[in-house]
Amino acid sequence: MSGRGLTRKTKTEHKITLERPMLTRHYLMNWDLDRCVGCQIGPLACPKEAISLVEARVENGRLVQKPLLDIDPEKCVLCGICEVVCPTRAVYLTIGGYPLRSSW
Repeated sequence: MSGRGLTRKTKTEHKITLERPMLTRHYLMNWDLDRCVGCQIGPLACPKEAISLVEARVENGRLVQKPLLDIDPEKCVLCGICEVVCPTRAVYLTIGGYPLRSSW
């Protein structure tokens, strides 16, 4: 099985990447977790409810982990709505190597 058409998720400390290679298109979405502020606009805007909030963690009155988002690759259809509504431009989607929005 080639895996063509299946969405692969890669997550590091600073970035989440969703990639869906297809025969005619190649979808690549990057989430910059350093720019993400966990504003919850993405989860509200997602039509497939693929984005979830990872709550902030506070220990001894100090912020240990800021609120972030996570993406379910099984639900995400790479529509790009999250990129459009993201106020910090933490999301970047390319289709076939071209940006979704030419104004970025």
